[in-house]
Amino acid sequence: ADPTSRSPLSLASGGDAGLLPTDDAGDVGALKVPKRVAPPARLPRRAKPDGRLPPVEPEEVSPFTSVRKGQFDKACRPFYPVGFNGFELVMLAATNQRALVDDAFEQARALGLNTARTWAHSITPQLPFQGSPGKYDAEGVEALDYVLDSAARHGISMILSFADNWKYYNGVDQYVDWSTTAPARGPNNKPPFQDKTGDPNPGDYGTGPGAEEVKRYEVARHALFYTDPDARRFYKDHVSFLLGRTNSINGRKYGEDPTILAWNLINEPRCESWLAANSDCDRDLQGWLKDMARHVRSLDPNHLITIGSEGFYGASTPALKKYNPAEWASDLGQDFVANTDIPEIDFATVHA
Repeated sequence: ADPTSRSPLSLASGGDAGLLPTDDAGDVGALKVPKRVAPPARLPRRAKPDGRLPPVEPEEVSPFTSVRKGQFDKACRPFYPVGFNGFELVMLAATNQRALVDDAFEQARALGLNTARTWAHSITPQLPFQGSPGKYDAEGVEALDYVLDSAARHGISMILSFADNWKYYNGVDQYVDWSTTAPARGPNNKPPFQDKTGDPNPGDYGTGPGAEEVKRYEVARHALFYTDPDARRFYKDHVSFLLGRTNSINGRKYGEDPTILAWNLINEPRCESWLAANSDCDRDLQGWLKDMARHVRSLDPNHLITIGSEGFYGASTPALKKYNPAEWASDLGQDFVANTDIPEIDFATVHA
């Protein structure tokens, strides 16, 4: 499923359609899910010998969303994320259509929505963002600044995705092509395909007798993202850049901006284990998620972390595979329960 086919206000039709917080036992239904421990409650005041209670010291309330006893919590009150997947928001802000960004958030508030999800990267050359490892385009990044500032002004919490599985630009396949530690593309293996707009589209292998060979080559190369040293380093550097960035409009550091509800590690990660060359995909994807979740948490103690996966069951729960949409869903490297059981993952997501 290509998330870029959806409109800015596609209510729970894709992206993080299901948000499952943890509880103190670490359970979501029958699923074992990690928890974030909330700070202990304040002890009751004790009366002085004369019977008077000591003065109450004002308690600082965190502006950040957390998970407390199986419930999203914001400002010491239950918070129920209801929103939309709007990958186009940054593109609109970067192409002199910022009024449409404001309009989208205004419509969302009028409909009772409080959360939106978008990309903290590019998916097309029409949106300059990270042109090469560590080299960012001011126009593209300032467009993300605007989206966050507008969301704050309209009372919308944001979920931001660090990278995309599907589209080439700033996605998994481009990270591998940037790498100097991954094998270079052969002379007959140019950067993949092109969709109808002219953008490379890693999900389109063409037609004809050569299509299957192209598919196997690209699927194997795609899987390198999760183990290749340079690709992993470039991803971590991108995370570090965003968490350390100061918004050019409101002066807030991203890592300290309560407008951000959570970080998606990657949109719909896939490492296709049906290919013999990718037999370790389940292990490789799990290891990547553990490493990157720890990296994000080490730099950002304030925000929630989630994966951004579709929620396919895998090897850790064979009895649940029957609930996947089809047999192919078990061969994509995902393992919903094991992936979500990573300690730094604060809530589960399911795409619909």
